[in-house]
Amino acid sequence: MARVSGDQLRRILAQEVAVHRDLLALARTRHVFLTQGRFAEAAELAVREAACIVTLRELEASRSRLRRTATPPRAPARSTRQIASLVRSLAAVERATRQLSHKQVPTDGVQVLMPMSGPLYINLN
Repeated sequence: MARVSGDQLRRILAQEVAVHRDLLALARTRHVFLTQGRFAEAAELAVREAACIVTLRELEASRSRLRRTATPPRAPARSTRQIASLVRSLAAVERATRQLSHKQVPTDGVQVLMPMSGPLYINLN
């Protein structure tokens, strides 16, 4: 049982690493789009980012259920380090994106509100 749950844990963590990589790539691309004033494309990416976050929550719930039903060995250190590194990189990209709100970004007369996290909101009023 411990071997099966250990294998399941490794698979879940590998999926989490992959989703974190996708999320980081999306966040970087969204940041570039925002700096270029391509707000519609940035908003589309924000929707895809939200889907990645939902997937991550599901994987975390699976990992939690696995820990409750069986006592797997420690989490593989490599996956844990990779996830931590990706989260730090994602935080750096999000900080850079938030700083864009303090710079002059051409918006063609449309007021753009950039929240601290989450999707891009455009105020058309």
